[in-house]
Amino acid sequence: MRVFLSYHSSRRATVEHVASYLGRHGIDSWYAARDVTSGTDWDSAITSGLADCDALILLFCAEADASRHVKREIHLADQARIPIHWLRLEHVEPLNLSYYLGTTQWIDWLDERDVTLESLVRALAPGASTMRSTSHRGATGAAGPAEAPFSMVEADPSWPSQVLS
Repeated sequence: MRVFLSYHSSRRATVEHVASYLGRHGIDSWYAARDVTSGTDWDSAITSGLADCDALILLFCAEADASRHVKREIHLADQARIPIHWLRLEHVEPLNLSYYLGTTQWIDWLDERDVTLESLVRALAPGASTMRSTSHRGATGAAGPAEAPFSMVEADPSWPSQVLS
């Protein structure tokens, strides 16, 4: 299992921590600050990095929601039907990314405790419904046997059921 970590550059320490945690649990990760080498064409590296991954993990915060680069990464993952998991780092709702995230469940990582990341590791485990080969998102986001590519955790009752305005 290899995952693409999408994040805003202001969260570099967070992405390094998440990559390290996933690595300790047998999940390889790819993220730009570490894996795009000097002199490499940035957009080609991002596209290739994402193509080699089984899932995308978004470290979601207000800055990521406003980032055009993060939006491009999410768009590429969506086009390739790569499952998108998002770790919510702060109490903000997706506005610019609501089109892509509105039908998927998030994992609250507001406390930044490693024990919270365990649900992500379980969702990425072999045989979980998030495997890329079975990922297909229906128009309604309804979860059926072949249409449940996203991790499901208990919903936060304070979060609105519909993000769309």
